Amino acid sequence: MKITVLFVIFGLLLTWLEPIQSQRDVRIPPMISTNFPAKYDMPTSKGTLPYKCEDFEGTPKPRIYWQYYNKGVFQSKLPTEKHSRMHSYNGTQLYLAYIDSNEQYQCVAENEYGTALSGKIRVIQADAANFDRDVKDKPYEYTQQVGNPLLIPCKYDKLGVPNNLYQWKYQSGQIDIVVKPGKRIYVSENGSLVFSYLEESDGNKLYICNIENKILNTVVYGSWSDLKLSGQPVTSKSTTLMYHTPNNTVALYLKQFRMQCIFGGKPVPSIQWTKSGTSRLSNRFRQSAQNNELFINPVMEEDEGLYTCTGTQPLGNPLSVSFYIDVKGSPVWVKKLTSLIVSEGQKGVFHCDARPVKGEKPLPKPTWYKNGRKLNIAPGGIKDRTHLSSDGKTLTIHDAQKRTDVCNYQCSVANGEGEIFADAAFNVILNTKVLVAPQSQTIEKGDVAMFDVSAETDPLKEKVLSYTWIINGRKIEFVDLFDIYVLKNNSLVINTTGMDENRFQIVLGNYSVNISNEIETVTKYASLMGNPTKKPIVSQSGMDLRWIALIVAVVLLFIIFILLLCVLFNRHGGDDYSVDKKERKAGHDPEKELADSGFHDLPRTDDDPVKQKPDNVSISTAANSMGSDETDSMEEYSDVDAGSRFNEDGSFIGAYEGHESKGNVSNV
Repeated sequence: MKITVLFVIFGLLLTWLEPIQSQRDVRIPPMISTNFPAKYDMPTSKGTLPYKCEDFEGTPKPRIYWQYYNKGVFQSKLPTEKHSRMHSYNGTQLYLAYIDSNEQYQCVAENEYGTALSGKIRVIQADAANFDRDVKDKPYEYTQQVGNPLLIPCKYDKLGVPNNLYQWKYQSGQIDIVVKPGKRIYVSENGSLVFSYLEESDGNKLYICNIENKILNTVVYGSWSDLKLSGQPVTSKSTTLMYHTPNNTVALYLKQFRMQCIFGGKPVPSIQWTKSGTSRLSNRFRQSAQNNELFINPVMEEDEGLYTCTGTQPLGNPLSVSFYIDVKGSPVWVKKLTSLIVSEGQKGVFHCDARPVKGEKPLPKPTWYKNGRKLNIAPGGIKDRTHLSSDGKTLTIHDAQKRTDVCNYQCSVANGEGEIFADAAFNVILNTKVLVAPQSQTIEKGDVAMFDVSAETDPLKEKVLSYTWIINGRKIEFVDLFDIYVLKNNSLVINTTGMDENRFQIVLGNYSVNISNEIETVTKYASLMGNPTKKPIVSQSGMDLRWIALIVAVVLLFIIFILLLCVLFNRHGGDDYSVDKKERKAGHDPEKELADSGFHDLPRTDDDPVKQKPDNVSISTAANSMGSDETDSMEEYSDVDAGSRFNEDGSFIGAYEGHESKGNVSNV
């Protein structure tokens, strides 16, 4: 008994622990959601990156750290404590002791099920431009006639990092006044100050080129230029090309791009833009107010081509110039690696398919990683259950298992313009198990039918497990339905009480339930059929009368069986009768008296053929025969009180002790 109790307690304990263990077995590999830029311009020679690696998830909670590369080659992990070169604060924010433009930094999120990697960040220290001649007492000198065009270059020794903004000023006494570009004055994309034609007010001034660096929040200036006017004014000047975007200039894919055409002449020529092979520019193109600039935002592959700008004066001949714009960029995703969840036994398929920008060189095959380490499978090869396609673009994990295959995969594709990188979490969940499936039923109008259903799924997807009921191929919409509804346990109830015949026929048919956890869908089927014969009335308790009748019959049979046993027991007395007991109790010995009477000496009739009687002798005939043979009568035993001599049990033994027997007649 004690062992049985222990087994029961142990079973209850396992039942109690099973859901706890199931809840604990939630496996989520890390995922980093922060989008880091491929390049960051830092204003100082050392400092903390503004990008915190804090947008991540995973179960259990991942730990965060940084690692770095030099010229694309992995170096090491960065310690979280203070380091002579670099360190990270609390694992989420990176501090750099100095800047090396050859290095790249990457955030890592890691738990027991996987390692996620962010994109790589290249940090570049911002720098200001520098002029080779920036002193006021040694200006560049320019002399020109009024009415003629003029270009004054901004002569710098080096440009700053990142791109700079150009602005020209001139001195008026002790005040610097900004030269505002307008209808006849422009600033080219390389910083030159361009006059379509000069006016008297433009001369005898000292012009200064200013270069602003937004990252450093600084402005440097130089290239002092002294403009002098001489000679007779020119009343008109034919169209002259002053500046245009260089031929084969690169426009980066998906970035903004600007091209320029600046014409000189008096009056100022008007400008018109065209692209070879295109009758009309799309709405991604925008011209400046003076039409000397054409902006593309964003640049698309079809924007590569030959562009022509034409300057036209009212009475002059048009002048055109053409240049080719080459669209380049990092590889372009065709199918990007994305996170994936599958059920056990299914296969996981990852795609890392990229292409070059149109017209560029073919790309190398992708590089694959598992948990941050390079995957050692050649294209077309297979290792264990993992297969890499011959083109290196598709990775397949066959017969995925939760115990072994939860991890992170990464892939990268690079060319001369840059690298694209993707990280994906691969998760495997347990299959959905149907605990209770709906069973087919036969009912008639007025009955209530219920399809019970219950299922369990991986704890990761318990909250999204859903049941969708379908009748005859159509989803059941429960809005405004009072006779078909779903209970809280997801069981479907069809209440035909009050239905008319048409409605009853509609609810009959094939039912199915789709059990889905968003990853896997299990379908179970059942049918609801009408019964052509009337069913017994069902009691309010829900018990069929046939069962009640069966129970009553079993009880009656049991009672009859007990009674039969009692009767058989009472009839089975053996040789010991109650009459013998009473005689012996009264002092008589029935056996001895029977022997003394000579009863045993009498012959048996069945031993004497002469005395045998025919079988068909009736009881009355035998009685008459006996009466004629006997000479003694029973008169001497007559007694008026004979009827009162019977004992309480109905016997008369001992009641006639005062009389003697005659002859050999037995008193039995």
